[in-house]
Amino acid sequence: MLHMASNITLRGHTYYFRARIPTHLVSAYGRSIVSLSLRTGDQATAIARGREHRVSLERELDELKQKSPRADEDFHGSVFHLSDGEIDSVCERFRAAMLTDDEVDRIKGLHPISVEQDIDIYEAFLPDMRMAYAAGNLNHVHPRLRTYLKKLKLEVARQSPAYERLARRFQQAELEVYDAILKRRRGIAVDIPLVASDVLTIHDIYNCWLRRKAQNPKTARAFEQVFEDFEKLCLAPTARLVKKPDAVAFRNALQNRGELSSASISKQLGFLRAAFQTAVDDDLLESNPFIGVKVSASKYDKQSGKQSKKRLPFSISELNNIFTGPVYQPGFKPRPSLGSACYWLPPMALFSGARLEELAQLHVSDVIFEPEHGYYFRISESTEREQEVKNENSIRNVPVHPMLVEMGFIKYVKQCKGGRLFPALRKDSYGILSTSYSTWFGKYLDSLGITDESRVFHSFRHCFVELCKVNVLTIPAEVREATVGHLSAKMIEMVYGLALYPLAPQVSAMKLVKYPG
Repeated sequence: MLHMASNITLRGHTYYFRARIPTHLVSAYGRSIVSLSLRTGDQATAIARGREHRVSLERELDELKQKSPRADEDFHGSVFHLSDGEIDSVCERFRAAMLTDDEVDRIKGLHPISVEQDIDIYEAFLPDMRMAYAAGNLNHVHPRLRTYLKKLKLEVARQSPAYERLARRFQQAELEVYDAILKRRRGIAVDIPLVASDVLTIHDIYNCWLRRKAQNPKTARAFEQVFEDFEKLCLAPTARLVKKPDAVAFRNALQNRGELSSASISKQLGFLRAAFQTAVDDDLLESNPFIGVKVSASKYDKQSGKQSKKRLPFSISELNNIFTGPVYQPGFKPRPSLGSACYWLPPMALFSGARLEELAQLHVSDVIFEPEHGYYFRISESTEREQEVKNENSIRNVPVHPMLVEMGFIKYVKQCKGGRLFPALRKDSYGILSTSYSTWFGKYLDSLGITDESRVFHSFRHCFVELCKVNVLTIPAEVREATVGHLSAKMIEMVYGLALYPLAPQVSAMKLVKYPG
């Protein structure tokens, strides 16, 4: 039987033929609704043409029924158990979706003839459905339930204890839905059911993670974008119904796009894994579906053939190219929005291993003189001074390298009038100071012929770390880790009884940081 929300609908001055495909044939037919222009504004002509389309469509559907899978075929899915609450959630979502779609059709406007036709159709097939329900017959329910579960990407094993309970509840939901639509056609008001307030949505998982800690706006937006992408691809109606196969399918979809590197995909999966874990920790979920879902590390992405992006240190020739470039030639005029940052940020990063944003947000008062050890940077977190660090380990003191002193850095600091060390820099919409500079520096590298995507500003930090590792016999690993902000604050306090790593060993190490050539 062809289930139709309307057959003949008038849109503007033209009639349309419109029919809803039975749920169990949607997958085979390729769409759930047929809508065709009858190319006439005359009602009698439209009825005649609509009748022809109906006969033709029913013939097509009869052919598809014969080719469709047998109703008694088993599922071979990922879910064996569903709680009563989850079964109710699946059926409530089905009922709400069907009534919402019908409400949209009604709001657009149904022609009186269409209303009468719908009444005839529903009155014709509802008695059969009621008889099947009374007799406990599920034969006609299986294919429709199978199609709906595929839409949700949720497969329930036919032999599981939960399947029959789900099928019988689904049969009841179908009766309720079609009975409600029939009431609407007769002029009886039927509201769209609200989703239960205790249903945990996928977006609720994101909000759960967000509440756990005041997040950096840029980080929060990065997580939110991943969740938006996941919600588009995952049709599980609630977060509790998201299973590991859904996580695997999301990973595979990202890989099939061929737009992201393996590292980027792994990062997105890490976001989701972290967020879902907060829900597990808060007893909102029983398990984390993203645990164990990984991306194989490879030099080249399998789909795109592109080399995975990885930040690498600059070579000596590239460093020479950078520091003999236009910025370091007499007469260079920086962009007003960047100012002296163009000149100072590269050598500061190269001779300290500090991150770009850490340097960009320094204040003049963060360059401190200590009589015994000389000048050092204070990298810290302060709400009042609008300074943030990546994590607790990033709070540290870093000696000013002798090369920076030789270049005139201290002289530059003394000429500043207070406030930020680089006052021309302005925050972006996420509160990041270094965004405009980072964009400019990338273009600057391109102008120098350094076009390898693995070479970015962060490569200065890699240069510093690599050099320290090469000279590990004279620059201890502990000193290196403390200088770049990797050493645990708890470890420092436990060993030295101090909040920050002592300056003396760092000052000695800085004198050994040299780039031969």
